[in-house]
Amino acid sequence: MGHTRQTLFYIQMKIVEYHDKEKFKDDFKTNYLRYRLGRIRHEIWLKNRKQERKLIDKYDNLILENCKPGKITYFNSAGYYIADLYPEKIIEVIENDPIVKKFYPKCITADRQNTGQELTDNFIVTNCRSDHWNTLAGFTEHFKKYTSYMKPGCRFFYSMRDTQLLGINRFKENVEQKIINWAHSLKHIQLTLVMFKIEIPKRQSNDTKENPDTANGNIKLAFVYDGEPWSVKC
Repeated sequence: MGHTRQTLFYIQMKIVEYHDKEKFKDDFKTNYLRYRLGRIRHEIWLKNRKQERKLIDKYDNLILENCKPGKITYFNSAGYYIADLYPEKIIEVIENDPIVKKFYPKCITADRQNTGQELTDNFIVTNCRSDHWNTLAGFTEHFKKYTSYMKPGCRFFYSMRDTQLLGINRFKENVEQKIINWAHSLKHIQLTLVMFKIEIPKRQSNDTKENPDTANGNIKLAFVYDGEPWSVKC
């Protein structure tokens, strides 16, 4: 009897060679679960809604301390969790996944290229999933589009994970220096590097940690767009 049930089970299974071959369900529950998976800031937002003692990530707090007065724009970074913590601040939340607007109606659904939003004084992109698996040249193209949201003098905070950066030979090249050199080269798109923190882990044979900061990324950069650097608060 047990063997019969097992046989029927395997008959009903459908073999999928790769996930793109089959379409995902297009309903709220499926889209929400796909969005929520692995997004630590979204989990913080959910916790903050249910408890009086609010949580904020140290890196997010550092960014806020270095923002200039005026509008703060978060792109694809679950900025709604910050907006709810600081209702007195002018915080704009932009996400390119339309599911966010379903549970956070104040969100603006848009892509990297500004198509009509008012320019901002501070622009923040934290470990953005849609930017993953790219080369430095690809990030340059993304940054060009991001500048379409920025006023002259806008402060631009960007972070990512080195493990999702393509086009670098980690055996032959100094990853940290290559990223720093690239960041300095962005002056041709009017971005001047002001601050950086790059933590490339030196892994031991038994070390399974991916990087020192999974939530934010271990590469943290700050730029000023078409303006003068500021005195960084650490």
